[in-house]
Amino acid sequence: MANTGVLNFSTAANVDDSTGSAWTTVNNALADGSGATTVVLTDGGHSDYCKVTNPGSHGIPSGSTIDGIQFDIQRNASLNGVDDQITDRHVYVVVGGTIQTTWADRKSATVWPTSETNKTYGGATDKWSNPGTWADTDFGSTFGVVISVNATATVSNTASIDLITCTIYYTAPAGHPAGRRQGVATMILRPRGHDGQFIF
Repeated sequence: MANTGVLNFSTAANVDDSTGSAWTTVNNALADGSGATTVVLTDGGHSDYCKVTNPGSHGIPSGSTIDGIQFDIQRNASLNGVDDQITDRHVYVVVGGTIQTTWADRKSATVWPTSETNKTYGGATDKWSNPGTWADTDFGSTFGVVISVNATATVSNTASIDLITCTIYYTAPAGHPAGRRQGVATMILRPRGHDGQFIF
């Protein structure tokens, strides 16, 4: 199994679900150290979707079998006491620009920490319950992920996302360099006569 390495998205947006609170400065989720995209919530509130798409050139060979998709989100909350918590509401994959709400929801029950921490969603063998077959062509400019969050807070609690990335795992077609182990050329030197020179 091969993988693309960590891919950074280049497009971000707040997607309104009509009842949630909006994420601000969503482009901050595209690059580490550029600040964070944030949403402020109070008790019982939830956010809109923070959506990132367009992972750029992934290098997956045509005809590869897609084995799994992993997203990593660096996030934190301003509070995480017993009565003041941020948790995931939904985490869906985006394919063709559409949020796939009928596929797997990889939300976690883990309370968001107050220090920035990476959370992994999916993995090397997780196909996100795609009812069809993944192809290398699915990972273009309209591929990505969305996340929304819930709050149980007696006071305002801020959810922050600093960076969202993805890694795609695949098996290349037989015969492709990524699908077979590459040999290493070996040079053998042999002495010639008594002059100390070598031939190969």
